[in-house]
Amino acid sequence: KLNQFIAEVVKRYKNHPAIDSWQLENEALNHNFGINGDFNRKRLRDELSLVKALDKKHPVIMSTSNSFALPIRRPRPDYFGFSWYTVQFKNGRYSQSFFGPLHYVLRSWTIRLSTGRPVFIHELQCEPWGSRANTEMDLEEMNASMDTSRLKFNLNSAKKSKLKPYFLWGLEWWYAMKIRGEEQWWETVK
Repeated sequence: KLNQFIAEVVKRYKNHPAIDSWQLENEALNHNFGINGDFNRKRLRDELSLVKALDKKHPVIMSTSNSFALPIRRPRPDYFGFSWYTVQFKNGRYSQSFFGPLHYVLRSWTIRLSTGRPVFIHELQCEPWGSRANTEMDLEEMNASMDTSRLKFNLNSAKKSKLKPYFLWGLEWWYAMKIRGEEQWWETVK
């Protein structure tokens, strides 16, 4: 059923002008997030083969997690992306990542050298990552992991890394906050 779904989506949208690439899962082999994970490499290889067979025009991206994951084994998509989060709520508290731009540059070089594939920032933290969903947090709790100075810091760090493109994660949150009258994130990103 999963393969049928993937096939229908690819066939339906592969010629749509908005399609730039396909993403094969999201952090598919990240064991540190969510429940009931399916970490089956054969399934991922089959998914990649299916997408590539149905659409030879668009590249396929796979993303890794925030910290150390190195995609040395297959599947091998056309591009690798990774997440870059600087403040998250974990184990009952907010923790700040000690990884700076140099870590991500070195990580991208390692991935590029070991896979022969380009690497980019697939998910740059530009929204809160708190103890609850963004819709359930008040402004003070949102600011604990994403105030405008943190947003500027993350954007400047990504620029310093020169790992392009970098996809900013949080558009729907900036927009929701703008509608609420809290436009500072929208204006900062603009």
